[in-house]
Amino acid sequence: MIRDKVDFSKVSLAVVTRESSDGPEAAVFSSTSKWLHPLLELEGFLGNASDAGRPYNPEELVVYDKAIGKAAAALIIRMGFKEVHTALLSGLAEPLLKKHGIRYSCQVLVPRIECRTEDSLEHVDNLDEAYLLIRNRAGGEEASSLLVESLSVSLAGRRILDNLSLVMRRGERLLIRGPNGSGKSTLIKSLLGLVPAEQGRIKVLGSYLSTREWREHRGEVGYVSQENNSTDLPLTAGEVVELATCRMRVPKQRREDFVAEALGMAGVQDIRGRLFSSLSGGEKQRVSIARCLAQSPKFLVLDEPTAHLDQASISDVLKVLETVTAENRFSVLMTSHDKGLFDLPGWNRKDLERGRLN
Repeated sequence: MIRDKVDFSKVSLAVVTRESSDGPEAAVFSSTSKWLHPLLELEGFLGNASDAGRPYNPEELVVYDKAIGKAAAALIIRMGFKEVHTALLSGLAEPLLKKHGIRYSCQVLVPRIECRTEDSLEHVDNLDEAYLLIRNRAGGEEASSLLVESLSVSLAGRRILDNLSLVMRRGERLLIRGPNGSGKSTLIKSLLGLVPAEQGRIKVLGSYLSTREWREHRGEVGYVSQENNSTDLPLTAGEVVELATCRMRVPKQRREDFVAEALGMAGVQDIRGRLFSSLSGGEKQRVSIARCLAQSPKFLVLDEPTAHLDQASISDVLKVLETVTAENRFSVLMTSHDKGLFDLPGWNRKDLERGRLN
């Protein structure tokens, strides 16, 4: 029973490890704050733990929350938890938990929890839209690396993106899936400021697109495009990576250190002297990832990085991504139409359909 696990007269929220053969449950996090702040604090706690090299897997943790309305359910699901228990559960939250396969129990089920946040989310089923509303009400967006609000984009008179909203947490790895022509590349180019928005706003690493602050920090976003495979620039692989350091205001030796480290992380140091145009598709993509890493990015964006590659090259690229994202705390957004990538462990997934994310 919940009352045997957590005393809700003393805490509002508690997170514990799941009981296993390795030992009993162990406390990980607790909060006495009110409203949704315990869950927002938990989000920050998980991010800080990853920053410190001690990440937690939410799927291996159990959440005990004093009361779970629809907003709390949305936050719990977005953080990746799979098991929750509560004293009071809203009838508006229950369908959301069931939809996302969350194991849950409650002492009391009520039709709804009377509060303005619950009212405002009654007809909102998109988790990103819900998160935006919650964050706006909480007065903070510091835990997010990307916010897209009601984005619409039309090209040649055709609506490509339609009132699309998206939020990415700091350090999140997100795979956006969709067939060719679904608008994945248009979304990526919109996030990079390469395609103008018809309506809506985009905030990357705390700065809205087209602002002075955004221009000053554009170098913190690394971009790998599938078109990299077709370039014929007369540059070696090492020189391609060096391009990322040209604007750095650091000594030449320090820039060279960045390049060497990036080549090593991407596993392409042995082809540094070869012409980029002579490389295989998989080698070019790994060099392109190294170029991004040399920027010391906070956000890595990859547009179909495995397109047109054979299975061995796809495996090589994915291994590099797994290594660099495990060792570096930055957010990664990747698009793909390859169904073989849809079950990558540790990645969140969204489907782009009819101009919206589901």
